[in-house]
Amino acid sequence: MDGVYEIEMVTPIGKQKGSLQFILENTKLNVILYTIHEKSTYEGNISGNTFSFHGIYRRLLLKIPFTVEGKVEDGHLTALVKTAYGEYQVSGDRTTQKYY
Repeated sequence: MDGVYEIEMVTPIGKQKGSLQFILENTKLNVILYTIHEKSTYEGNISGNTFSFHGIYRRLLLKIPFTVEGKVEDGHLTALVKTAYGEYQVSGDRTTQKYY
């Protein structure tokens, strides 16, 4: 699961693109989210091919708490992001470079 995934999330304002980088340290999962607006880091958990992490997404004056649960199979990532504003599907594929 270690590596970078080019992802896309379907939202009410359209598809949002970015990259997720997973860095494994024993049983600890470090996650870096790259978007056109910023780079954010989170800590999560991993079990087999499933992962989860949570945090607060900050953009301008907004602070949006979220949780993510997903899995990686054959280099393809699928996940569900849950927020107070709704749930959003994320999908993407392993890549050799960051999207942003």
